[in-house]
Amino acid sequence: MAAVHRRRQRLASVDGELAWMSHAGAECYHGLMSSRLDRNLGPQPLAAIMQERGLKATDLVAASEDQLTHKAVARALSGRWLTPHMQDKLRRALQRATGTKHALTELFTYAEPSRVRPPSAR
Repeated sequence: MAAVHRRRQRLASVDGELAWMSHAGAECYHGLMSSRLDRNLGPQPLAAIMQERGLKATDLVAASEDQLTHKAVARALSGRWLTPHMQDKLRRALQRATGTKHALTELFTYAEPSRVRPPSAR
């Protein structure tokens, strides 16, 4: 069996850190994760609110009118970065499950206030 040779290509250099990716796309090294790109943001206020009210991921999925999955809720609770659109889906599901309104900045530490409409505008 012949050994597979992968030719690597230099993709980028940011602050001296390099990212390499094989042409086959299989073997990758990404050294570009800096503080501004870090997607693990720690526990979010949404998790505390759900725990206070005794809600589980299933409760949010059931209450949602959007296509919301258990995986999306788990990612939100674990502090994984979510798009503003997905943050809003979770906010609406929490609103339906609890009957209370919350701003995205109350649920996510990384929500951008400039991109968030107040709950009363919905």
